[in-house]
Amino acid sequence: MAEKLSPAPKVLIVSNQQTTGPLWAFSLQQQKLQVMLESEPSNTLARWEKEIPDLIILDINIPESTTLELIRSMRAEMIIPIMLLTPARSEDFILEAYAAGADDCMIKPVSPSLFQAKVKVWLRRSGAVSSAIL
Repeated sequence: MAEKLSPAPKVLIVSNQQTTGPLWAFSLQQQKLQVMLESEPSNTLARWEKEIPDLIILDINIPESTTLELIRSMRAEMIIPIMLLTPARSEDFILEAYAAGADDCMIKPVSPSLFQAKVKVWLRRSGAVSSAIL
C-alpha cells in the first residue's frame, strides 16, 4: 500500500520589502515548504482567509502603531504563530508586539540559517510537522 504524503507546511510571508521578502520566500522554498508571498500588509487577513497558513511571517516597513494593529487584528482572528522581523527598534516596541500577539520577534539583520531554524521551530510548535520531517 502506498504511503500518502502529507502536504508541505504553508508559510505566509507578508513583506513590503522588495529585496528581503522574495529572499525569505526562496529560502523557505528550498526547504520544501509552501510559501505564499504577500506584498501588501493590508491584504494579510484576506490572504489568510483564502489559504490558511501554518505560520505567518511579517517583514514590513510601516509605522509601529500600524504594525501593532495588524498583529492585534490577526491575533483576534487566528491562533497561527506570528513571527515579526523588525529592524532594531526600542525594547518597548518589541514588548508591545509580544503583547499584541506576536509569538516571536527577530531583530534584523537575520542570517538565513537562523531564519530557517526559527521557522522550523514554529512549524513544529504549530503542529504543522513532526520534528522528524524538519
